[in-house]
Order: sequence, then structure tokens, then C-alpha cells
Amino acid sequence: MSRSYSEWCELHATMFGLNYEADAAMLYTWSKAFAASGCSPDELFEATQYLATTAGKVPLTRPQHLEAISAWFRDKRYGSPRRRLAS
Repeated sequence: MSRSYSEWCELHATMFGLNYEADAAMLYTWSKAFAASGCSPDELFEATQYLATTAGKVPLTRPQHLEAISAWFRDKRYGSPRRRLAS
């Protein structure tokens, strides 16, 4: 199922209680940056699901959310730092 960046913004905001108008603008801006980096909406959905259920430590601040999503994307594309060092 193909999803949109705006659907991801809504999901991430709802899942993590980012419900201010500024949060919506922030997530929209992030989605544009991730799109420019080649990250699809489906990958963003996967990252949000991972952060909510698997990551272990849920990001608390907005910068922590951005870093966690960015780290997930880097690990998915390039492998974890441990895997990169082992190669």
C-alpha cells in the first residue's frame, strides 16, 4: 500500500502527541527533507512504527525524534555502525 508524506505526518504526530500547529509544520518540513534524501513515505511509516514499538527508548524531544528517524534511515540504507565496521 502506497502512503503519502502527509499521512506519515499525521501518524507520527498522533502516535507521539505532537499536536501543536508548529509540530505539524515541523513534520511537514521533515517530510520534505526526508523525501529529498530518498526516503519514501512507507519507510517513514516503518520508522515511526519502529520508534513506537521496538527502539527501546522513545524519543522525548523533537530533536530526538528527528535524530531517531534519521538514524533508522541510515541504518536501513547503509547498515548499523557495527555492521559497517565489520565489513
